[in-house]
Parts: sequence; C-alpha cells; structure tokens
Amino acid sequence: MSRNVFAEDAEDETPLLISAETNVDSDEELIFMRWVRSFSLAAVGCCGWANASDAVEILCVSFLLPTARCDLSLSSSDMGILTASIFLGMMFGGYLWGYLADRRGRCRVLVVSLGVNGVFGALASVAPTFWLFLLLRFISGIGVGGSIPVIFSYFSEFMPRLRRGAMISALATFWMAGNILAAGLAWLVIPRHWAHLESWRVLWSSALCPASALL
Repeated sequence: MSRNVFAEDAEDETPLLISAETNVDSDEELIFMRWVRSFSLAAVGCCGWANASDAVEILCVSFLLPTARCDLSLSSSDMGILTASIFLGMMFGGYLWGYLADRRGRCRVLVVSLGVNGVFGALASVAPTFWLFLLLRFISGIGVGGSIPVIFSYFSEFMPRLRRGAMISALATFWMAGNILAAGLAWLVIPRHWAHLESWRVLWSSALCPASALL
C-alpha cells in the first residue's frame, strides 16, 4: 500500500475537529485510528442516551393522560392542548438553543437544555393543577427542543468521514429505544398502586431518570 493511499484512509478516519494536515508515523496513525473508533462508540452511547431520554419525555404523556385525566379533571380539549404543549415548546426551543449553540458552544448548550428538561419535568410531576402542569410541560419542551438538534450536530463533529453516516444512523436508533423504554415503564408503573401517589406521577418521575443520569 502506497503512502498516499494510506494518508487518504487516515484522513477519512479523522473527525472534523481534528486537523487532517497532522503528519504522524504509520504506527501512530494506527493507534490514533483505534482511539477514534473507541471514542466514536463512547460518543454514540452518551449522545444516544440523551436522544433516548428525549423520546421518553415526549412519549410518556400519551401513557399518563388516561390516568391523569381524572386527577386533574381534564376535558378532551385539555388533553389535546397538553399533548401539543411540549411540541410548541420544542418549536421555540429549537431557535433559541440553536442560536446559543453557535455562540456559546454545543456541549454547554446540550447540558443546559437537558437540565431544563429534567428540572421542569420533575416539577411537572408534582403540579397540582392543569394550568401549572401545562406551563411546566411547555418549559420542559423548550429544553427538549434544544437537545434534539444539538445532539446530532455535536455528535457529527467527532465522527470519521467514512463512518459518519452509519454512526448518525446508529444514534437515531436510540430514539426507538427510548420509545420502547417509555412503553416498558408505563407497563410496569401505571397498573400498580403507589401508596398516596398517583401512578401517573410516579411514571413521570421515572421518565426523568434517563435525562438525570446524563447530568
């Protein structure tokens, strides 16, 4: 194998944030390529877990609404507004966090947006009235609207050129894993009695565990 061919392969294995003009020996290139693969797996695990936590946050409302309807005296229109509130928050959050990510850095914005999601999601689990629950859900949606797009842009910066498409696809599969996790939590939590706590509040608190683990 010629030196030029090997250099092209090394360039394809190099993440976007690493300069392709760095000159190293062949042994060092091999070590570097192995490090890139290990880092890529760690990155897809961390960012994928964040992606799954957003999926759990969005899907859980469809499982808790039937039980929360009686406790909060919800009408059919109230349930529709509550379902739409997180998406409305995501719409505003996408513009806000996208701007801040370019200005302040994607890693910092990702952590803060996950924090907003976790804090206001936790407060929503103990909200005594519908309107307070709706407001907290909207603010939590602002956090979700920041983490979803920032995750993919932040993640793609570290991926090698040859594997970028496959790794981003692997990251996207964590969304389906989050949906399965949300359904599993609902199956375990909703049918059971939890002392003086409503089962939908316990489910909501359990849904925050993936986002809290990242913080």
